[in-house]
Amino acid sequence: MPDLSVKNIRPIPVFPKEGEPVMFLASLINNGTGATQIGDNHLIRFYVEGKEVAHYYSNTAAIPVGGMVQICAQSTNNTNWIAQKGTFNLTAKIEIAENKDLNKQNNACDAQLTISNGRAIPVEIAKIIKK
Repeated sequence: MPDLSVKNIRPIPVFPKEGEPVMFLASLINNGTGATQIGDNHLIRFYVEGKEVAHYYSNTAAIPVGGMVQICAQSTNNTNWIAQKGTFNLTAKIEIAENKDLNKQNNACDAQLTISNGRAIPVEIAKIIKK
């Protein structure tokens, strides 16, 4: 059975400036014991401060055991999120049927994006840096 996890949220542009439209990328990894198949739904929603700003959907990708695909989210309502000055919490969350996933605990990834320097880093590292 597949076990998808999402990791490494990245903004495009890599170092967004205040006022620029931002797209989001992430790695979609299959940690399971079986591949996903063409026809399986892969839906990942991207949030900034809890508000959905983009999503990725595909049913044409097959991800082998231990495999990964780079995903690029499409904007919500045809409008990309606009970078603002400050630090923002990012979340990418997989939506998958419960009977198609081994471990529901790894279906989300969090990061922080700081504008003006524009870097997105995993929350775990951001917590270490603040100490």
